Amino acid sequence: MIIRDHSSVPPPLRLLLLPLLLVVASCFGQSDSWTRKNDVAYNGVDGPRIGDEATAFAIGDTGYVMDRSGRLWAYDPTGNTWAARSLCPGGPAGALAVEFSIGGKGYVCVTSGTAVTWEFDPVAGSWTAKASFPGPTRSAAFGFAINGKGYVTGGLGTPTYKKDLWSFDPVANAWTQ
Repeated sequence: MIIRDHSSVPPPLRLLLLPLLLVVASCFGQSDSWTRKNDVAYNGVDGPRIGDEATAFAIGDTGYVMDRSGRLWAYDPTGNTWAARSLCPGGPAGALAVEFSIGGKGYVCVTSGTAVTWEFDPVAGSWTAKASFPGPTRSAAFGFAINGKGYVTGGLGTPTYKKDLWSFDPVANAWTQ
């Protein structure tokens, strides 16, 4: 349907169409290209030793990658550099970890074994143990954060894929399903 006369569009629909048009118009100015940045030095000295067991999250304008040894590395996009940060006391978590960031802190939730959730404070450069993940053991799960809470779902458990959803509240230091 093509609307030639906008007066025939009800006012509530006009209000919905305006933001959509602004978003579409802003996309046309994008270059749709990738820019190569400083490569990761796989030696674990100049950059993270990553692979299929790396975990990552972002806080503000800094990206963080935990390598296979449990060492956290910070990527500064302004300087295009990697810098070693502290070692996570929980060690490497690899495919058994889920990451998210809330309120300027990063969280690495181990979804098996001790299932400890680790909080990283980039200002202090330190880790703090938080509430253990109470859900069933899983690998390859995924996490995200919305409105001050972290969420964990999916993954492969025994004997099937998991579809439960868990929420972590850092203020209450508690998980709920």
